[in-house]
Amino acid sequence: LRRIKGGDFVGAYLQAKVRGRFFVLLPKEYATEFPEYQAYFGVPLLLKKGIYGLTCSGKFWGQEFSEFLEKQGFTQSKADPSFFVRHNNDGTYIMLIFFVDDMLYFGSDDATEQRFKRMVASEFNITYQGDAQWFLQMRIHRYADGSYSLDQHRYAKMIIQKFAPENAVYGIPLHRETPAPTD
Repeated sequence: LRRIKGGDFVGAYLQAKVRGRFFVLLPKEYATEFPEYQAYFGVPLLLKKGIYGLTCSGKFWGQEFSEFLEKQGFTQSKADPSFFVRHNNDGTYIMLIFFVDDMLYFGSDDATEQRFKRMVASEFNITYQGDAQWFLQMRIHRYADGSYSLDQHRYAKMIIQKFAPENAVYGIPLHRETPAPTD
């Protein structure tokens, strides 16, 4: 059984080309902190790459990576646009899912996965993390039989700490059994 692996795109939004004309204006006051770039402060600048905080940056990044995958022969799922598959002529395959800057993938064999990793790294700044342990704040656990489970232990713990801290005067809410319906 193949193991699911993870990857993290470093500064994902900054890697996408801006589609359309977006301008930014850097405050003139910053020119004293960066004198070598003073000509760029206080004048409209046309963005070429996405930036964090720009409403459309996530969309630009999703389009950028999706188009790259399609050019590499991947097929995008119609049911879930973040899921892609590529079947090669020799019977090997790669499957992946990505959301913002996180990606999970696995292939039919090690060589296919290595080719995929080189292909993506040749175009994007990515850190490969080995066996997947986290995705979208969900913990991934692989069992000895090769099966997987997901849990949101970290999220649940954070919610409990937020709404029922250990030092709360009212304590942690007790679990209440729901009586079985009577016929």
